[in-house]
Amino acid sequence: AYLFLYSEDGAAMSNTHEWCADGVEPQKDNLQEIPASMLPWWHDKLMKDETIHIPLVSELPQEANAERAILEEQDIQSLVVVPGVYADSLVGFLGFDAVREARSWTDADQRLLRTVVELVISTLERQRAQDARGRLEQRLRETHKLEAVGVLAGGLAHEFNNLLTAVLANASLARTDLN
Repeated sequence: AYLFLYSEDGAAMSNTHEWCADGVEPQKDNLQEIPASMLPWWHDKLMKDETIHIPLVSELPQEANAERAILEEQDIQSLVVVPGVYADSLVGFLGFDAVREARSWTDADQRLLRTVVELVISTLERQRAQDARGRLEQRLRETHKLEAVGVLAGGLAHEFNNLLTAVLANASLARTDLN
């Protein structure tokens, strides 16, 4: 099982979470920043918010040749992939691969997986929003600090100007007395 998230521009996808059965080699480190264009059939289906259910990788249609080659290279027999949509945008997908023997997922399984991916994606997006809010709050605090320094500097400049005015006035009086 794995969770992929798309980059902000949707051009690349990365495996962010992966769970492997005993004896199955993890691939997370090898599946980072993959161009979406490498999997055109797959990406097209996900963009249409379609679940991809492949009971037998060997029976993929010809338009999915790129996907078949990649899946067969990893000894994947069958899979199901559910799109993760948030605010009408594809942000990622949750997938389950069968590597030891072919498997089929029922419609009920697929509906349950869709519910799971909706929960996972909404949780991740909420965390992203909270992180962004935290960064904005930090920037706001820094801005307030800079504003306070600016007010202090302005006050000091005003006080210095007052002192300078007094010194110049006294110097002018002293000069008048000397003449």
